[in-house]
Amino acid sequence: MVKRKGLSDRRHQALLRDDVYRFLQKPAIAFIGMYVVGVIVQSFLGIKGALFPAIFSGIGGTGFLVVYYKKELGL
Repeated sequence: MVKRKGLSDRRHQALLRDDVYRFLQKPAIAFIGMYVVGVIVQSFLGIKGALFPAIFSGIGGTGFLVVYYKKELGL
């Protein structure tokens, strides 16, 4: 772990927690949500296999990550 120069330990830990939340936890929560929606749609339609969870988390998840990280990084 690299300490940011000129910051107290408490402030450094707060910034690190914020970075982990923004770049790891939020996308993971979104992927889990998309997968759950895919499973629910699949169960309502009565289709066997993992088609809808793969579509929702694969195609939708990739698009979400591109848009989310562009917004977060300000690109």
